[in-house]
Amino acid sequence: MKKNLLPCLLAGLFSVGVSVHAAELPRWKQADYVAAIQAARAGQPSGALQLLEQERQKGALPTPLLDDYLTLLCWDGRSVEALRQWKAQPDPALTPTTLGLLARKARDQHDYALAQQLYRTVLNSHPTSDASAGPAMTQADAGQLPQALATLAAAGKPATRADELELARARSYVLVQGGDLTAGLSNIRAAMQRFPGDRELARTYVTLLLKLGAPGEAHRFIRQSGGVDRTLDVQTELDQAAVTSRWGVTQESLETGTQRYQLTDLALQQNQIVSEQLRPDEQRFRDGALNDRLIMLQQRDRSAEVIRDYEQHQPFTLNKPIPGQRWLMPIWHKKNRNRPCLCTVPPLPPHPMLMR
Repeated sequence: MKKNLLPCLLAGLFSVGVSVHAAELPRWKQADYVAAIQAARAGQPSGALQLLEQERQKGALPTPLLDDYLTLLCWDGRSVEALRQWKAQPDPALTPTTLGLLARKARDQHDYALAQQLYRTVLNSHPTSDASAGPAMTQADAGQLPQALATLAAAGKPATRADELELARARSYVLVQGGDLTAGLSNIRAAMQRFPGDRELARTYVTLLLKLGAPGEAHRFIRQSGGVDRTLDVQTELDQAAVTSRWGVTQESLETGTQRYQLTDLALQQNQIVSEQLRPDEQRFRDGALNDRLIMLQQRDRSAEVIRDYEQHQPFTLNKPIPGQRWLMPIWHKKNRNRPCLCTVPPLPPHPMLMR
């Protein structure tokens, strides 16, 4: 029995030693935490977040844990909570990646002051030329075009081609967002020649074309490049239909017979195709497409279809009035003389036009 006792004692002492050693490791180096972070990177952040919540109950999180916690909150769709936690425990020692992620989330929420603070924190610790891109774009979002251009001018010469691309993207974005469309067009075309095929530059270029009122050109560019961005692609398709409808108004006044409705009918067809391809989570586009369709149908003098589409979408129209409802007033009263119109709308404009 004594022979068996010694190995057992040694095994016990060894396990105790391992436990003590594990307890001495920082939390972010312990095996269960490392495994939870690996699972989070694979798309399952709940386990790591649970561990971090437990640590947070003990007091302020050390920088490595706070860095992970804020990142995981953003990954989990809880960016508002992440930004609130940053405000409660601002830590400039966080990694530039996490600070940049928080800054982008602040921009998404239109909290430009906080986004600037976060981007400046990155610049203070990593003063590289491409790090100036974020602050400049945030200033442009806030309507501060001169300040944004000054930030880019102070960035200095890019050290690498990657830095050059980042600054080119930022300058194009700043000019377009700031409303200097002429300079923006010249700048972005030069940048696209320097960096052909870049998706960010392509996205800004399509946005610029839409701001210039050239959805046809944007549509052709998207087709040639195989798509740019889902949001811009859909918006461009709807704008293209809207412009076609506007040209339809002119055609109707210049021509006679059924041929005068060709462009309006084409616009309705384009609108219908886009509407049928919208995903369930794209309600904003669905609302806009319905609004355009109501006006196009009235422009085509298809009042019965206007009423039909309106009644089919009553929950939408009642909860969120749309400009296209103004065309329902005379039609609704004509069909339902004893029923009140479901919408309160301003007086009719002089002629049909799509309103967005």
